[in-house]
Amino acid sequence: MPSDFLPNTPALDQQYQTVDFLIPRKTVEKLSGLSRATIYRLIKLGKFPRPLSIGTGSVRWR
Repeated sequence: MPSDFLPNTPALDQQYQTVDFLIPRKTVEKLSGLSRATIYRLIKLGKFPRPLSIGTGSVRWR
């Protein structure tokens, strides 16, 4: 018996997809309100997520 309450439509499935993107350091600084030095100090203390290296001298955050 098909359910009329939860139709299996593409629009409903797409509603719950997550977006995965990488954020540059400058944007992280603006969003967090923290300076570069403070961000790296907190990373060293284990209180801020570590960045991902995407090349020589270039990092991004998830």
